[in-house]
Amino acid sequence: MGLIKMRPVPVFLIWILLLVTQETCGISKVRGADPQKLHLYENKEGFFHCLNSSQKVPYSSLNDDFCDCDDGTDEPGTAACDGSTFYCENIGYVPVNILSSQVNDGICDCCDGSDEWLGYVDCPNRCVQNGKERIEQMLAEVKIIKQGLKKREELKSLSSLRFSELVNKTKLLQVSIHEAEVLERKAKKELHWLEHVLRVIEARDIVANASVGNLSSHSSGDVVTTNEESSNDLGRTHSLQNEDDELNVNSEKTSDEVYKSTMRSDFVLETCQNISKVYTSSHMLLRLQKLFFDFLSKFPVLSNFFKGSQRKIDTEVLKLCISNLKEHLETLRSELEKNRTELERVQQYFSSDYGPENVFLALRDICLEVDSQGYHYKLCLLSHVTQDSINLGKFSQWDSNYTKMIFSDGTPCWNGPARSTVVNLLCGVNETILKVSEPSKCQYHFWMTTCAVCSVHEMKKLRDEANIILSNLNLTKGQKSNMAHKHDEL
Repeated sequence: MGLIKMRPVPVFLIWILLLVTQETCGISKVRGADPQKLHLYENKEGFFHCLNSSQKVPYSSLNDDFCDCDDGTDEPGTAACDGSTFYCENIGYVPVNILSSQVNDGICDCCDGSDEWLGYVDCPNRCVQNGKERIEQMLAEVKIIKQGLKKREELKSLSSLRFSELVNKTKLLQVSIHEAEVLERKAKKELHWLEHVLRVIEARDIVANASVGNLSSHSSGDVVTTNEESSNDLGRTHSLQNEDDELNVNSEKTSDEVYKSTMRSDFVLETCQNISKVYTSSHMLLRLQKLFFDFLSKFPVLSNFFKGSQRKIDTEVLKLCISNLKEHLETLRSELEKNRTELERVQQYFSSDYGPENVFLALRDICLEVDSQGYHYKLCLLSHVTQDSINLGKFSQWDSNYTKMIFSDGTPCWNGPARSTVVNLLCGVNETILKVSEPSKCQYHFWMTTCAVCSVHEMKKLRDEANIILSNLNLTKGQKSNMAHKHDEL
């Protein structure tokens, strides 16, 4: 029995059969619709129900290049409705939604070319190649993130150490300032006391000289000093003696006591030596002088001969003590001011936000420099930015994710706003400026890498993207498995 020969079925009949089968089985695809929403595009008694309203239109109106639904959902595969989207399946890469206005515009927006279905341009399917290239790119990114995460741990340790150092430095400065303030008060009190002693001694000498002058005038027949003049000298002396009470320098010793004490030959030596023993250059001189006059005291004749000289030396030594004490007081004040300024500078560190786990503290004040488009830029992290000598802003705040440093209040532009800068931070092993731009007048953008923003979350995002690409590759189950195993580091 011979084989029965059948005539070939015309191609157009095959297409009709396929269309009928799809309609009957309810599996027809709607061009440009997201597969997860295909059930919303079912034919319901000859009508399509618009997705975001209560409207319904004839089912034949789907993708007829005319916008029937107010929400545009009846035209997912054409450019008829503003604001609607077209779904690119992109088998082998990542599915995406593009604006419907990009459909059949002569540009291949979907890597599978499905957006140019009218055929105005030839769009070869490049999704598999894109997927493979993206996988390789992600492998490189994952490697950088892993290195960055390791470096970030080191940065956290440095930040923690620096924070401890700042706390300790603050405590030491506060102690030093307190001790210096105590020494300053003591030195001021001693200075007032020495100056008062000097005035009392000088007043004593004035009275002594006046008495000698009066005796000399009587014996030589010169003009005799009147009682009024003597009273003025004594009144001035008494006034000087009472200054101690006014200064309230030493409540234990009144001016009268000081005056009586100064009559002792060794008073100035003891006073100056006790007060200025530690910090004046006159200490050795005082010791030598005391030894000299102790020696003279054994010979009354010589001692009387040098008595006038001793008073003069007392005054000069006291002046030297006062001068040295003033220098010491000035040194104390200078050191005190220096420590106060340093404390204020250190305390400024505690008023800034250094992000999660204070990781950016170790980067504060690190400055990066780069030449771009004929300008020299300098970026000091968490501080300021300059373009040559122009201020592009001072650090003012972070964005919510600590991935952008915002600098403001820079040098005002001519006929424009004050300059400002946004520094975009990307994960990287080292701190490096990648790019500088000025997208609008006097507003600058930097892109820089730093390990401070590397995160496990970023790693997870890459892995999720890789899983989408791998699951969307048009491969057999075995090929998918091999591909996944090959890139298991993702």
